[in-house]
Formats: sequence, structure tokens, C-alpha cells
Amino acid sequence: MESFAINGVVQAEYDYGAQGRQVIRRLTQDQKTIHNVFDLEGNRIAEYEIDDLTSTSTLLREYVWMDGVPVAVIENGTLYFVRTDHIGRPVFATDAAGTVAWTASYLPFGGVHATTGTPIKLSGLRPFTAETPHWGLSKTPLTPRPVVPI
Repeated sequence: MESFAINGVVQAEYDYGAQGRQVIRRLTQDQKTIHNVFDLEGNRIAEYEIDDLTSTSTLLREYVWMDGVPVAVIENGTLYFVRTDHIGRPVFATDAAGTVAWTASYLPFGGVHATTGTPIKLSGLRPFTAETPHWGLSKTPLTPRPVVPI
């Protein structure tokens, strides 16, 4: 389990599955537990909020993928169509009427530069959240990473 803290106060705790994907996110300040469901290719396909007192779950959102590219998100019964850039990062989403519901622009190494609307969480590794404000990276976007030959 990993955790995220601000000034020593734990804000969130994370559990990861065998493939390194975040499967449980506990938001300690909000007293919420979110479970993530992935398909066989590692794409996040659903998020559920779990009520520990009643042992019930509530579907928060579902994700639709095609050939590894996010194409839609269903949240609160509303279908949002996702548009991505050339490397698969979501750039904006529209509702069925074509109204833009969310936009994002990115820094060169993956950090989110600016967003409008409610962020859509798509990454298989890490969602776009306040504690991880970058697209799909497990470390700070500007942290150097070693090149590993395949």
C-alpha cells in the first residue's frame, strides 16, 4: 500500500494489483473507497465507490475503449465522447449534443498544463486526480527515467 500526504496528513491510500495497476483508492479525508476494474489489456473499464458500512457498491463511471484508445466515458447516465491526441492522451470530451465538457493541455513530458471542466480519468496506471495531476505516470512527469532496452 502506498499513501499520499500533505503536511503529514494522509489524503489517500492506494492498493495495487499484480500487474501494477491501482485497484483500490481510499480517500481518507472524504472517507471514500474507490475500486477500479480493468480489462485484459489493462484498460480501466469501471470505477465503483464501496460503502464499507453497508457493503454495497455504486457505479461511478464506465469507460469504452477501441484498440487501446479511449473513445467514451459514461458517468451519471451521461455519455461523453473522448478525443485524444496522437499519443492517446485525452484532449477533450463532448456530450451527445457536441458540447465540450472537458479539455486538457499537456506539458512536453506528460504533466497537465491546464484543464477545464471535470477531469475524465482514463489511465490504466494512475487516474487524473489532485494527488496525481499528470496523465498516466507513476512519478513526477519531469523525473528522469532510465532507458531499458527491450
